[in-house]
Amino acid sequence: MSHEGKILDSKGKFSVVDCNVCHFCHLSPFPTDEEIDAFYREQYYSEAKKDYFQEEDEEKDFLELIYRERLQSLSTMTNGRRLLDVGCGSGHFLQYATQEHGYDGKGIEPSSLACKVAAKRGLDVFHGSLDSYIESHKEQFDIIVSKNVLEHVLDPVRNMAWMKQLLAPGGVIYVEVPNDFNPVQEWGVRRAGEERSWICIPDHINYFRFRSLENLGKRLGLKPVFRDTTFPMYIFLVFGMNFIKNKTSGKKAHQIRRRFELGCAKYKLNWIKHFLYRLLARCGLGRTAIIYFKAAE
Repeated sequence: MSHEGKILDSKGKFSVVDCNVCHFCHLSPFPTDEEIDAFYREQYYSEAKKDYFQEEDEEKDFLELIYRERLQSLSTMTNGRRLLDVGCGSGHFLQYATQEHGYDGKGIEPSSLACKVAAKRGLDVFHGSLDSYIESHKEQFDIIVSKNVLEHVLDPVRNMAWMKQLLAPGGVIYVEVPNDFNPVQEWGVRRAGEERSWICIPDHINYFRFRSLENLGKRLGLKPVFRDTTFPMYIFLVFGMNFIKNKTSGKKAHQIRRRFELGCAKYKLNWIKHFLYRLLARCGLGRTAIIYFKAAE
């Protein structure tokens, strides 16, 4: 199949193409299966995300605020308790859902290092990919969570189809991906005189926006029922806080976001945060594109 479209950027031998065939942006040429498998099995958490597990533990209060609100939203869409976390990492969210809130949860994770951490937490996590999982597991789930997964895989359409196959009637799929090439990002990097830092090769293969993610689900017979997003971090570049060049600025920017969200929760002002984020999502802005998809009843 020929993947052609407008070239949005290039780095080395790779270009990011707004593909006329796939109807979302992706790398061209694609990395090989061997390159991707080696990267996620051996390098992702040992090199690219080497401080990730420690940062998760340090951010426990903030992350659990996010998890709690995610589960609250999901509970308004289904009463089911069977949950699958695709690309669960070390199982931080899965642990919160199962051990703190009683969900019947399982995870899938390709990183051997992350699986070892999840096992120490007493979690049921399959070490491998979604396609290898579906070959040997036939159970269905009321909730499937896919956070920061589709941007990494060679065929996100096929991955969404597999998730639909594992979804029980009336179930919900939560999908979160980076909302890339959005106006806030573009404004920020131009203002700071930086390259598009969200282009991460070979880490990120696909680059979505709200509409392209929604359309992907629709092509598979899934109904997008709700949009949400997260703090538009690239706005800090507009105000002169260059977190791309300066790690100290990056930590400061994160702490500002963290204090804002924790403060909204503490002083019962979450309605302000939700109003802002849902307005941004409606406009196609925000750092991530979050879509809740429903299966046919």
